[in-house]
Amino acid sequence: MLNYIKAEPVRFWAAITGLVVAAIPLLTLFGVISLTEDQVAGILTFLVAVGVLFQFVVVREKVTPV
Repeated sequence: MLNYIKAEPVRFWAAITGLVVAAIPLLTLFGVISLTEDQVAGILTFLVAVGVLFQFVVVREKVTPV
């Protein structure tokens, strides 16, 4: 798994970001967590922003253009 993360860091972290962003509305939908629509929207906005910044700052440095 570690080799995959090193070989495909952008794909890996994009998948992690997508899974986390998808989990919040699903957990709310099924009543696992109790959040308002505005709270869910705020959390998702924050997570997307952090995910994109993380990929831009950290992950991009690990990729070698071909």
